[in-house]
Parts: sequence; C-alpha cells; structure tokens
Amino acid sequence: MGLSDREGTQQFADIQALRGVAILLVLVQHVQITAWLLGLSRLSITLPFYIGVELFFVISGFVIVHSLIRHDFDVRGFFIKRVFRLTPGVLVAFAIAFIVRLVFTLQALPPELVSRYEPPLHKFAQEGLSIAGGYFLLTLNHPNYYAGGMWSLSVEDQFYVATGLALVVLNAVARRRERVTGGLTAIAAFVTVSCLVVRLVCLVEPHWLGFFPATLRFIAGWRFDCPAVGVLLGIAYEKRRWPFHVDPGRLRPLDSVWWLLAALVALAMMGPPNVSVDRGGLVHGLGYPLATLCFLFLVRNAACGRAFAKRGAWWYRFLTYMGDRSYTYYLLEFPIFALVFLATFTFARAAATNGAVYVWVELVISVAALGAVAQAVYARVERPLTALGRRLAHAGSRERGSPVLKPADEALGLRTNT
Repeated sequence: MGLSDREGTQQFADIQALRGVAILLVLVQHVQITAWLLGLSRLSITLPFYIGVELFFVISGFVIVHSLIRHDFDVRGFFIKRVFRLTPGVLVAFAIAFIVRLVFTLQALPPELVSRYEPPLHKFAQEGLSIAGGYFLLTLNHPNYYAGGMWSLSVEDQFYVATGLALVVLNAVARRRERVTGGLTAIAAFVTVSCLVVRLVCLVEPHWLGFFPATLRFIAGWRFDCPAVGVLLGIAYEKRRWPFHVDPGRLRPLDSVWWLLAALVALAMMGPPNVSVDRGGLVHGLGYPLATLCFLFLVRNAACGRAFAKRGAWWYRFLTYMGDRSYTYYLLEFPIFALVFLATFTFARAAATNGAVYVWVELVISVAALGAVAQAVYARVERPLTALGRRLAHAGSRERGSPVLKPADEALGLRTNT
C-alpha cells in the first residue's frame, strides 16, 4: 500500500526534518566548541554526535527503496537521479576545497598545520577523483582534512551501485514486482544479519573475525548494515508489516526524543569509534546495533508522521530547512571550517590563553559562513540540477511506458530529494 497524496507529503516532511536532526548532530560533533565544553565537564565519555551519519544511512535506505517501489524499480531512472543529485555538489565542494588549499599555501604556517591543510597536490587530486567516482573507501589512507567526512558519501555511493546492480539482476531473473521486492528483502536481510553476527563475534572474541571474509568485515566496519536496515524498513512500510503494524495514533512524538537520546548515550559510553571491527570492541559489538535499533523506530515514527509535535513551530521549520540542505552542509563543512580557521588564525594565537573567547568567535563565524555558502550552492547548483535529473529520469520512464507520477508524487520526490 502506497502513500496517499496528503498522507505522503505530511509524513515525509517528518523524514526531512529528521534529516535536519542528523546534519545538526554531525555539525555539533565537528565544531571545536563541543570538544572544549566536554573538556570543561571532565566527563570521561566519547562525543557521540557522529551517530548522525548512521541516522543518515538508515534514512537513505528507507527513502531510496520507497522511491524505487514508487517508480516500479526503474534502475535507469534511479541512476540518472543519483548522478544529478550527488555529483554536482561534490564537484563544487572539491573546487571550494581547492581554493581554500591554495589560500593556505600563501600563508606561513607551522609544519603541523601545513600537513593538515596543505596536502600534496597529487594526493589532493587523487582523493577528489576517488570521492567523485564513489570509490574513496577503497583508497582511504590518512585523508586530507577537506575529505574528512567523505567516507560516508562513498558508503552511500557504493550502496546505490550495489542496489542498482541487484535490481538489474532481480528484474532479469524474477520479472514480477513481488519477486523483485522479495529478492531485495532477502539481500538486505542477509547484509543486516551477517553484520550483526560479525559485531557479536567482535564483542565476544575478536580473534574469530579472521574466519570471516574480508568483504563482510569491510561492510560491517563501514556500517553498510545501516542502509540495509533502512531498505527493510522501507519495504515493511509499503507492505504495512512490523514495525508499521501499529496504529499511528498510538505513537507519541515524545518517543522520538527518547530513541535519539538512547542512541547518543549508547555511543557515548562505549568508547571512540573505530572502522576496524576487530578493534571496535563495545562500539561495534553493542553500540552500533543499539543505535541502529533506536533509529529504526525513530524513522518508523517519522514515516508515520509522528516523529515531531507542532509541525508549524519555528523549530520544525528550521529542521526541515536544514534537512533540505543537509547534503550541501555535509559536503562543505570541512572546507568552510578550514577557511574560518585560516581567517581567525592570527586571532587564535593572540587568544591562546583564552580559549573560551576563540571557540565562541569561531562558532559564530563558522555558522554564518557555512550557512551562506551552503544556501548559495543549494539554490544555484543542487536544487536545479536535482530537478533536471528527475525530469530526465521521468522522461525516460514515459518513453518506456513506465507509470507516470501524479503531481503529488512529484512534489513528494522533490521534498525527499529522491
């Protein structure tokens, strides 16, 4: 059962607001003032706000499979929209990072800052090419500062490619829509269960991980099970199966707060994150599974239109605004933060004895600069090219006789960036 026109636009507004929550978590993780405040608190915990990336993964899996089902598993249109949605922003972010790096080369900086902000040009270019090509994870080796958050984009790219290839095979073999959906469910379930087994083994006896294939350790280490859970959730939504069997009226918006807090606490108490599952300990073995379970119910509530109260409130409109621009913010945060650091470098040295002044000044300038640049890139690049990709994909669907979307479905796709 699909979304009705009114139901769909209302419910997926909650999904977009949830994206806003995810990008705010990521930004809070990366601004200097957060670590400074944690130092003042003297708490022996790990900053857990990086979990916003995993929330993005679950949302992505849910929204993508919902979009594919709405478009009758149109793989060609799926890839066209992904290219026009993702690639232009990456190229703009790479260009901005290149300009920032060039500005750094004109400054006299200490050696430790040179290695951080002035990577060799050939290494910078190679990483930019791997990010645009979606294989950054396969070449990851001490990335430069500007590429610090790009690993998650590579996870998304490889998830999209794997999903598309799986659908090509399933469409050729199964042919019937129900069987294609069943095959996609089986693949996502296999990834989810396999990663859970790896995580439990990591928790009990890490030495046993050597018996698992390197590919399985790779997908568990980079949290590919999060978008797989999102896929299962999206299919369950279409079929109204668990956890969508409940009456939406019984879901309370306050529950979303508890699910999010539970995920943050679970990660804060488990130690620092580590990509390698054999060194992840509690984070991989217990923290990520608990957080993913919390996000499953959080996205469920959003899909049912029950994740937030007071949709007309200013904070809800702000979350939706941030959700619309979340991809642009994520791409630009590191280059803009680097530029702000350079602009305030002299002040930072002068204020070395007063860290409180600097972190607050850095926060204000970073928020203003990132907001202005992200809005410009979103309005001039991301939004128009995303719409162009959608039109091209739909034109191809009409030529092949695929179902034409209603205007309400078009608006829904624009809202959810699918």
